[in-house]
Amino acid sequence: MSHITTRNVVRPHKRKVTLVWILSPAVFGCWISLFYGRIGLMPLDQSIIFDGGWRILSGQVPYRDFVTPNGLVPLLLQALFFKLLGVNWFAYCLHAAVFNAAFCVTVFFFLLLLGASRPLAAFYSALCGLFLYPPIGTPYMEQHSFVFLSIALLVGLKVRTTIHHRQRFFLCLLLPVLMMLSFLSKQIPAAPGAAVLLVLLWDELRQRPGALFAALATGSFFCFVVLISPIIYYRMDPSIIALYFFKIPFSLGRSRLLLLLSPAFVPNFFGVISPLVTLGSIFLVQLSVLTTLWIASVGLLRRASVRPQLSVVLKFLPLLAALTFFAVFPSWVKQHATGTAIRWYFFCIAPFALGLLVPTRVFERLGTFLTSRLRGITVYKILLLEALWILCVIFMRLTWNIKEKGMPYAFLCVGIFHIAVIEIFQGVWNNRIRNTAGVLAASILVCVSIRDAVTFHSKINVAKPIFTYDISPTTSRSQESLVPELSSLVWRLPPLYDCSAAEFSRLVDFLKGHTVNFYLFGDFSILYGLARKPSVSPSLYFDHTQCIPARGTKDFITYQKWIIDNINKYGVCFLLAENEEIGTWNGLRLADFDMLSHLFTRARPLGTICSFRIYDLCGMSD
Repeated sequence: MSHITTRNVVRPHKRKVTLVWILSPAVFGCWISLFYGRIGLMPLDQSIIFDGGWRILSGQVPYRDFVTPNGLVPLLLQALFFKLLGVNWFAYCLHAAVFNAAFCVTVFFFLLLLGASRPLAAFYSALCGLFLYPPIGTPYMEQHSFVFLSIALLVGLKVRTTIHHRQRFFLCLLLPVLMMLSFLSKQIPAAPGAAVLLVLLWDELRQRPGALFAALATGSFFCFVVLISPIIYYRMDPSIIALYFFKIPFSLGRSRLLLLLSPAFVPNFFGVISPLVTLGSIFLVQLSVLTTLWIASVGLLRRASVRPQLSVVLKFLPLLAALTFFAVFPSWVKQHATGTAIRWYFFCIAPFALGLLVPTRVFERLGTFLTSRLRGITVYKILLLEALWILCVIFMRLTWNIKEKGMPYAFLCVGIFHIAVIEIFQGVWNNRIRNTAGVLAASILVCVSIRDAVTFHSKINVAKPIFTYDISPTTSRSQESLVPELSSLVWRLPPLYDCSAAEFSRLVDFLKGHTVNFYLFGDFSILYGLARKPSVSPSLYFDHTQCIPARGTKDFITYQKWIIDNINKYGVCFLLAENEEIGTWNGLRLADFDMLSHLFTRARPLGTICSFRIYDLCGMSD
């Protein structure tokens, strides 16, 4: 009886402590994203989900009324946030902040399942919250895809660790659903993320393939029903889905596969992301992992009584590979090996250069020692962190987005390595040496991680260079007269868009003040939702590589006819041409659209507000 009483007393306390550790990174992740997400507006990228949520809220249906190559799940969720909180910038940023918090919680439980303590899991999950949504601040397709993929990986890890058959079956049912949500958010990183999921489920596939495949098949069938039902119910056009969701995105992805062979893959792998960001923690992790596996492999060859010549070859192989890289890509190295990057390159070569100085026997003994310390579960964690980081590098290479927002798993990888370091030092030498070495290694890792997080936050989240915001004191825009829907936005624009807050508000008031609708040729598609007017463009955003068919094709002619049909369908009287002389962010101009430009020439110019030229198509008065 006393045992039951003790459990009843202790467990609530433990639950409260655990809840504090969970909520700490979640609250931090939500706050940091909400606070810094208010800074600046990139009209192209940050209008996509805003306009998509407004379209769904106003009754439009994807692939019937408009097309998008990705982002279906974020659009639906944003419509829900707009429904609950109104069509405003706060509801927009809150959506991203909630997902940033969910990502922090997911990373926390992921590290917990891998053996991390609660403080350690909370520390690295909070750092992960700096990398997912604060750089962009508003909902985005790739970031949502990363969140759903992270939850799928967490479920996969739970499948590996659970012993209950029913729970394992239910979790396997969830995997196809989560991967579907990730894929419908963005095809990449969901597609390569499936390979990481296979790494997690490898033991299950070998030991219980029947039960696993049955659960996955059931979940996949459920996903098929969920996907096909709205297509039939809302009468979506299958040919439009095939063109805009599969053909155009996959042809674009196929053309970018060669980017994986770029020499930039190597410095990205070692944490040299861009001129602004170099992650010393990732560098330490990768260098430590490769050096450990290198020396351990020498020890394995010694154990297997393989010819000594092979040990010597393996001893010098990494150094030869590094020197070969410099020899094959001399022009690239000369161009990029400046400042911080060159120091990391030399640090990377240094451990492997020790092969010239250290006798082979010493390497063999050290390798034998390391192989005795690298248990199966530790090697598994090292392989997992490598798979996660390679996923980030693949994403950064395949997408043309800013690389600084493509590495949300950075500190998840560092956290997994921290756990592996603790395991490696367990049972080494005596307690004093073990504790001293373990604490020293962990302290270095934590300090470098904090340094990376602070540097990234100050250079990326605060300064916002990823959108090239002009935020110098002499050119900062005034906050006065912003429309109420944008009251939480700190008005900053990239230099291409020359518009003050007051002038933009005047444009919104002009569009609101007329009962007729308008068509926008440009990137500021948030105007539709702010003016409470239906979105007329058939494509969610102006990108000739993703949302608009190639010029000169039959599909491009059909696309222009679709625009003109929508202009007639919605009774459009005002035509807005954004940056008419310069073009959109992606360089699209009215002259590129012959049928549409002819329509603009028939309209009467009314004047210009900001960088928007307004045309009257209905003969209305000023």
